Amino acid sequence: HDQLVRRCVEILCFLAMRNALDPRMLELVWRASLDKHESVKQAIYLVLVDLTGHLPLRLLDQLYAHIQSVQYGEYTTHTLSLLRGFAVSAISSPHNTTRGKRWYGIEELWQLLQ
Repeated sequence: HDQLVRRCVEILCFLAMRNALDPRMLELVWRASLDKHESVKQAIYLVLVDLTGHLPLRLLDQLYAHIQSVQYGEYTTHTLSLLRGFAVSAISSPHNTTRGKRWYGIEELWQLLQ
């Protein structure tokens, strides 16, 4: 249920801030969005965007790989919002330092504009 998903964001952020969010947990959150009603998918995407700013690089990379796995033909307004929110948060994340900066989502957003 989408309300249940929205209530989980604080717990996930708390775990991420303490480096206790396991890659398997992030995988479970992502998989929970697959083949779901749009309202549930949107709620999960909002949680992922909120979580992005607290993720270490390895989990940012993992989440980015999941987002990249969505084919452009399958994009909805919710997927585009996820990509945009993820890109803004991941690029400005304190874990994504100036040296070796990763420009998450920029290539995908550019391709979608073409």
